[in-house]
Amino acid sequence: MIKLSIKKIFLKIIITLVVALTFIPLPGASIYAAGSDNQATNTQSTEIVVEINGTVSKEISKDNLYFISGDFSSAKVDNGARTNRNNMIVLDLEKRALSDWIINTDAPVFDMAVANNTLLIGGSFSNINGTERQNIAGYNIGNQQLINNLVGANGAVNSLEAYNDDIFISGGFTVFNNLPRLRLASWDSVNQKVNAWNPRVNNTIYDSLVYKDRLYIVGEFTKVNEIDRKYVASFALPEGKLTSWSPNVDFPIRQISMDGENIVLQEYNGARAQVEFDTTAPIVATTDTVTSSTTETATVEGLMIDREKLGFTPPTLSDVLTFAVRAFFVVGGLAALFYLLRGALSWITSGGDKDSVGEARNQIQAAIIGLIMIVAVLAIIWTLEQVVFSRRICIGLSCPLTIPSLIEPLN
Repeated sequence: MIKLSIKKIFLKIIITLVVALTFIPLPGASIYAAGSDNQATNTQSTEIVVEINGTVSKEISKDNLYFISGDFSSAKVDNGARTNRNNMIVLDLEKRALSDWIINTDAPVFDMAVANNTLLIGGSFSNINGTERQNIAGYNIGNQQLINNLVGANGAVNSLEAYNDDIFISGGFTVFNNLPRLRLASWDSVNQKVNAWNPRVNNTIYDSLVYKDRLYIVGEFTKVNEIDRKYVASFALPEGKLTSWSPNVDFPIRQISMDGENIVLQEYNGARAQVEFDTTAPIVATTDTVTSSTTETATVEGLMIDREKLGFTPPTLSDVLTFAVRAFFVVGGLAALFYLLRGALSWITSGGDKDSVGEARNQIQAAIIGLIMIVAVLAIIWTLEQVVFSRRICIGLSCPLTIPSLIEPLN
C-alpha cells in the first residue's frame, strides 16, 4: 500500500487510474468517478483523477512527486488536456498536474524503486528521452538527471526492491552495467555504483519482495550459488547471504506478494499457494555478501572465468542452444520469403511462357507451404512451452532451452 507523508494527509489526495477506459483506484482509495474518458467527472475538490490508456505496473511516491509506471502512451489529470506520456508518469501533488519532469521510454517499464534520492526504473526498454539505456536506468530525484554511470543490462529487468541504501535488481540479464551479474544485482544508492554481490542465479527471476530483513525472489531458476533452490529463494539482509528457506514448490513462480502472516506465490496459470515467511538462518558456507570483495569473475556452467582477462562474459550451453533454435526459425523464415519473392519475380519476367510460369508457380507454392509449416511449428512449440509444460520444459523458443541434468551434486 502506498503511504503519503504526514504533511500530505490533510490534502486527502486520492488518485484514480483508468486502465482500458475503466476507473481503478489506488490501494485504499475510493472511486468517485465512473465511465469513459469523456464521461469522467471529478466529484470532490480534493480528488485527483489520472486517466491513462494502458496498464499500470507500479506506483510509488517521493516527497511531492508521485511516479506511475507501466505500458501506456498518454495520460490526463483531472479535466486537463490529454498529454503524451510513454510508460512513465511523474505527478506533482502540490500542483495537481503532470510534472514538468518527463520520462518517456520506448518500451514498458515493469517496476520502480526509490532509495535515498535515487529512482531506478526497470523494464524492456532501450531508450529514454532519446538517450540509450538498456532495460535499467537511474535518476537523481533532486536534479531530475539521469545517472551517467548506470548504462544498462543485457536482459529484461523484471523487479526492483529497496532496502536501506541498496536497491536489488532482478530479471533475465547476465551482464549488469558491464559487470557479470547472473539475474540478480545490487545498486548502492549512496555511492552510485554496483555492489560486488553476485549470488549467481541459474535462470530468470520474475519477481522479488523485501519484507523485514529478507529478500525473496521467485522465477524459473533451480539453483542459487550452485545450491538447489527450486523457483523460490530467500536472502538475509543486509549481508545478502542465501538462507536455508526452501518451500516445496513444483512449478515456476510468476509473482510473489504478502497476505497477512504468509507469502503468496502465484504460478503462470494463476494458481496461488501460501507459504510461511523465512525464519531460517543464513547458510554459513555462503560467502557472497553485498559488501564482499570486488573481484569480478563470470561463472559458466560451474566454471570460474576471469572476465577481465577474457574481455566478455561467455554464454552458457543453454544460451548457445537457445540462440541456435531461434536462429534456425529466423533463417528458415527469411529463406521462405526469399523464394517467394524469387518466384514472383520469375512470374513477372516469364513473358507468358508456360514453362517459366509453371516453374514460378511451383516456387511460390513451395515458399507459401514452407511459411505455413514454420508458423505451425512455432505455434506448436509455443503451446507446449507455455501451456502444456508451463515453462518447466523449454525448447528455446519462448523461454531459454532447458538442459536436463543426469547427475545432481549433493549440497
